[in-house]
Amino acid sequence: GGINATTWANIYLPPIVARINGLVSGLNFTASDITTFATLCGFETQITGRTSPWCNVLKQHEIEQYEYAQDIRYYYGTGPGTDIERQLMLPFLVALVQRFVDGPNATYTNSNGTSPFTPNPLVATFTNDGQISQLAAALGIFDDQKPLSATRIDKNRIYKSSTFVTMRGTVGFERLNCGSKGLYMRIKLNDQVYPVVGCQDGPGKSCALSKYQALVAAKNAAFGGFVNACGIANSSLVPAGQDKTTFLTNLGLPFDGQSPIQIVHFSDIHVDLSYTVGANYNCTNNICCRPYTASDAPGKTQYPAGPNGNHECDSPKTLEQSLYSAIGKAAPDASFALFTGDVVEGAVWLVNQAEVTNDLNDAYATIASKLGMPVFAATGNHDAAPVNSFPPNNIDTTISSQYVYDTLSKNWQKWIGSSSAGQADKYGAYSYKLPNYNLKVISVNTNFYYKQNFWLYEKTIQYDPDGQLAWLVGELQAAETAGQRAIIIGHMPFGANDAFRDGSNYLGQILNRYDATVAGLFFGHTHKDDFQIGYSSYSAQSPKTANSISHIAPALTPTSGSPAFKVYTVDPVTFGVLDVTVYSTSLEAETYQTSPVWTKYYSAKETYGPLVSPPVTAASAELTPAFWHNLTTVFQSNDAVFQQYNARKSRGWNVPSCDAACKAKSVCQLRAAEAQYNCATVSAGINFKRDGHAVAEVDGPTGERRMKGGWNVSLRADKVKARAERPVAYAYASI
Repeated sequence: GGINATTWANIYLPPIVARINGLVSGLNFTASDITTFATLCGFETQITGRTSPWCNVLKQHEIEQYEYAQDIRYYYGTGPGTDIERQLMLPFLVALVQRFVDGPNATYTNSNGTSPFTPNPLVATFTNDGQISQLAAALGIFDDQKPLSATRIDKNRIYKSSTFVTMRGTVGFERLNCGSKGLYMRIKLNDQVYPVVGCQDGPGKSCALSKYQALVAAKNAAFGGFVNACGIANSSLVPAGQDKTTFLTNLGLPFDGQSPIQIVHFSDIHVDLSYTVGANYNCTNNICCRPYTASDAPGKTQYPAGPNGNHECDSPKTLEQSLYSAIGKAAPDASFALFTGDVVEGAVWLVNQAEVTNDLNDAYATIASKLGMPVFAATGNHDAAPVNSFPPNNIDTTISSQYVYDTLSKNWQKWIGSSSAGQADKYGAYSYKLPNYNLKVISVNTNFYYKQNFWLYEKTIQYDPDGQLAWLVGELQAAETAGQRAIIIGHMPFGANDAFRDGSNYLGQILNRYDATVAGLFFGHTHKDDFQIGYSSYSAQSPKTANSISHIAPALTPTSGSPAFKVYTVDPVTFGVLDVTVYSTSLEAETYQTSPVWTKYYSAKETYGPLVSPPVTAASAELTPAFWHNLTTVFQSNDAVFQQYNARKSRGWNVPSCDAACKAKSVCQLRAAEAQYNCATVSAGINFKRDGHAVAEVDGPTGERRMKGGWNVSLRADKVKARAERPVAYAYASI
């Protein structure tokens, strides 16, 4: 940056030096040290994947001053403010644009003059920060940028090096074929569109390809080539025809990308703070291990509950703490965790607002103290009293769930910040851009599409309760515009039989539109270790039309199997899942009540990767929606593999038999991220008889919660009126 960089450094650095030195004794930091602090902030953050403590040394306005110093360094060092450097990448640009003019399937001669070479549709070229700055200067996107001031920050500048000269920075070129309207070129810096000055009339502010080729050719002609620009007196030093750019054509060279990251996923912890060691685990209620009666009390029953849980009971506090300890050992370097809801235990007839508030506060305080990573959570259907009660804002009622949102948003704020917590306080949903990754986490409140949220059966139906789907579209559009990837988390998977078909379909339409932005979806609720595949066309399901995958986490509560959690190995750039590893602890182990032992249950890639066609075994290979579709094909043809999958859903506990008809239905459900395609039979009316000997599933095939005797909910079939796939019903409870 020369004299301009020096001038700005002499203005902004002395006050920072004085402030830092005033905070310490025995040390005398210099201006050079201060710039090193900022450098350490960036490098250490990238190396560790967590924000470096050095980033907190400088104040926000000081970081902005440092950012401007970097702008001056690049602008006057290798960018538009230079004479020669800003033109050095023009030969490369000429060759690149010619490739786009030639179009797909064009054949070239290798650099060594031998066999023909046909480039792939996606071509990647790697360089350093200085050449990225030179290329950006040549593109024509900064041609109207006024020279940067060396004495004050230009707040309106377009040229911000921090937006494109970054670690893992990219300059992208897109060839848009608009049919009869012609071909266009669009330029992206770190996936953000930058229009070419004077040529942005095409779709998405693109430039007609022929016009852009002429613009670049004119620039290159004015440049005159390396011989003239670099002042090479003896042009014979440059071999004939070599005053140009060529491309690497050896695509067999290995490429080692960044190390994968890990993401933890746990769900449905259902912690029972009234769990009593020694209480009766063989009671007549839907959860036991409580002294409901004198005969259920410790010392009075033949079925005493152990300290770490029982299959007839929700999770004791000791099991919850064991989970977080196991996560810390299985994934000590995980970047963050996903918790997809359901904190409150299942004695729903006793749960009130005070207990919900206390349970939520206790659980999130424990999570924060035990897990050394950010946690992004979702709202569960059990996390309210009455259970499943989440009235949309347009319903006039005194039974509000606002206290749930208030409690959750306060507990989540430590991980998602005040702005996203404000969203969560509105309707239990939020979005959050991770500071160290090009990733947005979007948490949706699936209770607005849940068939047992009886507020949704109002005569005037909200097809988008509280406008959440419109909000989701806005968040995904913002992510797409910013070149970010996104993951969606929620409690109930939208392919479950519990989901209203209309809301599930609306989400499917959104996912089809933003399938290039959404890296994956993560849910709980079913208590099963499972998955659901979304398709761009459900009438033509195939690996090619599979375009989304919903990962469903098993539960902590022992009521549905061995307690378990998942660890995803994830690509840090695409955020595609490379592997899914399940960890569990078996209640049947001899030492379980003394100390639960958590072990690796299985790896999806190790178990299923060699079985699909084509095999997916490489460490860097993503488990794409196509992979999961191909796995369901294996299930159809290989019953032994399917039966193993069926057993793994409950981690080997109480595995139901599944014949050919059952398997066909299961595969259908796996291929249905939209509820209308899951092969479930929908009938009007639900009736659970009060019978101490009867056991009925509340949530149909999901197995989320079973009721034994106790109370029941009925929907009278004679009161049901059909409307757009969602019944308008009158509900009553009998006790």
